Amino acid sequence: YNDILLKDWSYNPLTDLNKSNSQTAVDQFQANINIEYKVAPFLTINALYNYMQESTEQTTNYQEESYWVRNLINMYSQIIDGKTISAVPIGGIMNKSYAKLASHQGRLQVNFDRSFGEYHHITAMTGAELSTQPNNSYAFGLYGYNDHLKTFQNVDYTSSYPTFQNIFGQMSIPSYGDINSRLNRMVSVYANAAYTIKNRYIFNISARRDASNTFGVGTNRRWNPLWSSGLAWDLSKERIFKNQQIFDLLKLRTTLGHSGNSGGMGSSLPIIYYVPSTNNMINKIDPFAFIESLPNEDLKWENVRMLNFGLDFRTKGGRLNGSIEYFKKKSTDLFSYDPLDQTTGMVQMLRNVAELRGNGYDLKLSTENIRSTFSWNTDAWFSYVKDNVTKFYGNDPNTINLINSKGTSRSPIIQKSLYPIYALRYAGLNDSGDPVGYLNNEKSTDYTKLIADSLQYLHYYGSALPTYQASFRNSFTFKGATLNVNILCKWGHYFVKPSINYVDLFNNMKGHPDFEKRWQKSGDENITDIPAMIYPYNSNREVFYKYSERNVESAATIRIQDINISYRFQLGQKLRLTARFMVGNVGLIWRANKSKLDPEYLYLPPTRNFSIGINLQTLN
Repeated sequence: YNDILLKDWSYNPLTDLNKSNSQTAVDQFQANINIEYKVAPFLTINALYNYMQESTEQTTNYQEESYWVRNLINMYSQIIDGKTISAVPIGGIMNKSYAKLASHQGRLQVNFDRSFGEYHHITAMTGAELSTQPNNSYAFGLYGYNDHLKTFQNVDYTSSYPTFQNIFGQMSIPSYGDINSRLNRMVSVYANAAYTIKNRYIFNISARRDASNTFGVGTNRRWNPLWSSGLAWDLSKERIFKNQQIFDLLKLRTTLGHSGNSGGMGSSLPIIYYVPSTNNMINKIDPFAFIESLPNEDLKWENVRMLNFGLDFRTKGGRLNGSIEYFKKKSTDLFSYDPLDQTTGMVQMLRNVAELRGNGYDLKLSTENIRSTFSWNTDAWFSYVKDNVTKFYGNDPNTINLINSKGTSRSPIIQKSLYPIYALRYAGLNDSGDPVGYLNNEKSTDYTKLIADSLQYLHYYGSALPTYQASFRNSFTFKGATLNVNILCKWGHYFVKPSINYVDLFNNMKGHPDFEKRWQKSGDENITDIPAMIYPYNSNREVFYKYSERNVESAATIRIQDINISYRFQLGQKLRLTARFMVGNVGLIWRANKSKLDPEYLYLPPTRNFSIGINLQTLN
């Protein structure tokens, strides 16, 4: 059809690479006012106001010769009186979005700090804090856009147009744009006190109440009382440790407390979308509204109880210091979207539906490996976290919803991680190139039943969040030059990798490299596990393969997180200048999966960040 089409309909990723561009500009302004009044040597009053404004503008330009534009122009083409015309104007397409966040935060605090005699010391503070955070955004798209002349053409988004050769029947032109507004308010009152005896025994206690406009109408729902208490014992100051030659700091500590989580996931109020009326020659639609989320007057804060035990240490001379910490936590009233009976007219609702228990430990070490003109320091951190859903008060999700989440959203299942990875059991391909699963422990290609199988027959891998994490930052200094390299390790978790999906291929022309490895002839089932391409496609067959065991792999990685280089110059006796250069998201060193994928950036490579800074300091 190239002789009658307005644009070439072929796609070449290399030539299309530079036919579109996207730019994001972020402007941030922050101002602080801090006023302190000293009532007495041991008593001060502090008032703080913070204002922060952040504006984000994102612009995406698709040139006229980009595949995105050519595809739309051709798709909405039709031949009238021997002439090809398109409902999509000739020219580029420009999408633009704006977002503005403004935050006001105020705090009034009273501080107390006083010693009583030689052995007793008390510090305390109490205060109140409030904040309001309006967030507004809007977006729009322009067709027939000319970036040089800054012109565009109007299109009719409400009418339906025939597609070329009636490929997709009649469709309306895709529109881009929306308007959003949200306002969050928080109020807190708090108090904290610490009592120290002989500079070695420390007892502290704190309490606070937080309130948010996102929770239920009842006072006991909006306000969340929180508290914590702790004990510390500096063993290194006891007589029994004064004669030892290993540590100059050895401190035991423990804390028990409750914290709250507002989640930022939803609101206790109903959210309704309003759709304005449309009126044109073809269609007339009256204004209407629909409920996006139901009200929940009982929605309340998540409550997290944390108990931890820690040991801080430092060797004499300071070459080695660090801490070891063990913690146990219990989270109650966890948020999650809970499935509803669809006869209610809604699919799900945000509720407090689960309890979670977890435990783990952290190890931090800092070492001075070389002390000289050339120095080498290392900061190491290791963490282990394990969580387990112990109670669930909601409705069990169906199989499709559970596996479709891919561990990216909360899916509470008893005795499983809060962010679980599940997969349908996979037996490879049959001699026709169809994927085979297990139904009642027997091989089957009944995809309708396979994707609706009971949760107990799914393969549970574990958490989508890393169970183990570690980082190693090495710092090398020679005279005025310093090099920092930070390596980050994650393991003990899983991810669902993308593969060829023939529904996407036929409907959206979205391919995947696995297409080359697909089953094509009898016997290929012995050398590949990627299904044959069939048409008409079977959507249930594609769903089964997409969420099967074949596409789950370990998400373990080791990456260079960032590299920092700095150099310090002495400018005479009064000035010192330090120049810095930083590279972030440097790249992977190792990955456990055999598909050579970065589990954290499956579709686009991570953005590598570069920054340059100069600091000028006056010396006394």
